[in-house]
Amino acid sequence: MIRGKALYNNGIAQGRKNREAKLIQYKAWLLTKTKDVIKKGEGFFMQKISEIMESPIHIIAVLADTAVVIYVSLYFCWIFFDSMDTHFLTDVFVRSNPMTWGSYLTGIVMLIHLAVFKNIIGRCLIAISYYFTVAVSLVAIMGMTSWTDLAMFLPHVAVIVVAIVILVKQKKQEVKD
Repeated sequence: MIRGKALYNNGIAQGRKNREAKLIQYKAWLLTKTKDVIKKGEGFFMQKISEIMESPIHIIAVLADTAVVIYVSLYFCWIFFDSMDTHFLTDVFVRSNPMTWGSYLTGIVMLIHLAVFKNIIGRCLIAISYYFTVAVSLVAIMGMTSWTDLAMFLPHVAVIVVAIVILVKQKKQEVKD
């Protein structure tokens, strides 16, 4: 019985040592990968880190992109809450209405992102966020009574035209290079 218990305890100790060894091995691997990413400046689906933090406009663009994605995600979740009137996000979306100011600011952030970055995934994420807010703002058409009310969509037209101009210029520059 004592021998069996000793073997059992030895097995537990051996298993613990194996887990600790694997954890140490994983930490070493993670540290090497992190050093490689920092040294090379590249990550999966990312631009070089040195390019991203190249200037203050890059840092502002990253922060603005993050804010827009959080804003749109929270709005999308808030839509499905049963108690919208008493929810704490109601005050946020009353002040920054996703049908007007929220979508205009999202469009400006999209333009900044298009001008600064060339990462296709980031561009798609920000563009989808913007087009979602435009779709939400189209709901406002139901309450419009005159043609002058459609003036609220002029900023969207301007944002889309400027986005197309930015993309065309970048494509021409890419062809030249």
